[in-house]
Amino acid sequence: MKEIILGQIPDNFDPALHIPISPACFVDHEWVYPKWMDIEFEPDPFQSADLMAKHVEMTTRYCQNYMHKLSTTLNDLNNTEYSEKYWSLLTLPWLLTLVQTTWERQLRLDHFLKNYSDQPAKVVLVRNNVDWDFSDTLSHQQKGVLRHEYNHWLYSRLLENRIPDKWIVSWTDINATEQRTSDRPVTFKQRVQKTFADQILASSVYGIDRFTALFYEVLLLKSLRFKKISHQTINSENLPPINLDWSLDWDTLVLSTLPRCFMSVTGIKKDSSNWSRYYLVGPILWYNENKKRKLAEALINGSKLVVAQHGGSYGTSRFYSFKNAIEYNHHRFISWGWTEQGEHKDNTIPLPAPLLSRFTYKKSGKKVILITTRAMMYSYRISPIPQAAQQLAYRESKAKFIEHLSDQVYSNLFYRPPLNELGSISDRAYFEDRFKGLSLLEGNLHRETMRCRLLVLDHPDTTLNIALSANVPTICFWDSKIWAMCEQAEPYFEELRAAGILFENGQEAAIKVNEIWDDVTEWWNQSSIQTARHNWVSQYALKSRNWRWQWIKALWNL
Repeated sequence: MKEIILGQIPDNFDPALHIPISPACFVDHEWVYPKWMDIEFEPDPFQSADLMAKHVEMTTRYCQNYMHKLSTTLNDLNNTEYSEKYWSLLTLPWLLTLVQTTWERQLRLDHFLKNYSDQPAKVVLVRNNVDWDFSDTLSHQQKGVLRHEYNHWLYSRLLENRIPDKWIVSWTDINATEQRTSDRPVTFKQRVQKTFADQILASSVYGIDRFTALFYEVLLLKSLRFKKISHQTINSENLPPINLDWSLDWDTLVLSTLPRCFMSVTGIKKDSSNWSRYYLVGPILWYNENKKRKLAEALINGSKLVVAQHGGSYGTSRFYSFKNAIEYNHHRFISWGWTEQGEHKDNTIPLPAPLLSRFTYKKSGKKVILITTRAMMYSYRISPIPQAAQQLAYRESKAKFIEHLSDQVYSNLFYRPPLNELGSISDRAYFEDRFKGLSLLEGNLHRETMRCRLLVLDHPDTTLNIALSANVPTICFWDSKIWAMCEQAEPYFEELRAAGILFENGQEAAIKVNEIWDDVTEWWNQSSIQTARHNWVSQYALKSRNWRWQWIKALWNL
């Protein structure tokens, strides 16, 4: 009788004795069974981009509908009367993570049960007595969603009320309470910097210096307008109701995983000045709980947010539930050039990116830099990236790229592994072991990319925007069926394919690198290459020496 593994594989793992529910069971334990990638795992939950899009829509709408009940619960816990608008800004990043990850795990378990429920098996479940004690949204992600213990506990909740008759269950306990660390000593300089960042929220926009941030903050005060503050009441969004058929007690799960920061909120502050304004912000609406609280209170007093793009995949990805629900839905969104993404449009302002405007390409070496992203096994949202089983093919595609490089190119190759591999299989260890003598790129990434001979990317994220904007010779490869693009972006990526910049897999990309290696500059400066690059940049990676003045005009005209 085989044992079903819901968490981390045991040290004595043997495929003849154990059945892992997904490849994620091997995170941090690949060494236990070196041939684990040869195991035939159950398929991932979403077998097409269309199916993934459907579930993104379902889970996002569920979150928005559930916000009414959650707001009531949080007001009762905190003895407050905040509106849904307030609680949504504070809690939606956490709630979306909880909904989408739990739903993905449930779909994975559903499929697993269809194939194994009639077979005799044994399984160890975690008792429902864990005090998670997450401190905030990021804590829930990093100390929970991306770790074995939490997922073993979550699978146990999803399975305990529908255990197959032929399965033998045993129970175990885990102690997963987050350790509260003592505060480190803070220097006077750090206190000043934090005070500035807390007060001048425009400084959170990537690429903006402190002086410019302060100037924009003053400029936006011209939007100050007097108003009468009315009593705040909970207001439900007029969205069609949608229910997810959970295999667990959803309300209990919410309370079990609710971060502490949402249970210690004071009552509505009286706005004695009786005024509201615009706030320009960067990526603080996701995980910065203190700044979110400040902005939430400003919103219910009539202020409006102008949110600035802070990375890649904005404007290009087909699915963008987090961005749409957390950032796109405010007064204005400042993009790096695009105006429409799927059904989102109307409130986007395209401007040159301060971050991109900082970079200038100055070739001064022979390095070929291969940049990869982490191979996520425990997803923390539903998005168009490789799912757990697909990550194995993704890893092999990178290996094929390296294998098919000529000796001359390989001698100049520098591999940049992911810096954070939490919830992921370790590509750094894998590639160091598979390719003896492989050079690793450490230190400042973009200082190196701005002087390399050739940059190779295996995923479409921020570095792609930076590289093409700076005119760095670049080769890309990824599976277009997995990294799905929206209808507005697809023609620009197709132009990159036609120009020989973008390929479907690592082997094709390596062949191209070998072909152009003798004179990368001549290849890159061809009119067809530069036209494709320029067209893409004009939509998704604008830069300008005069970006400050263009931002001033846009902010003044809000």
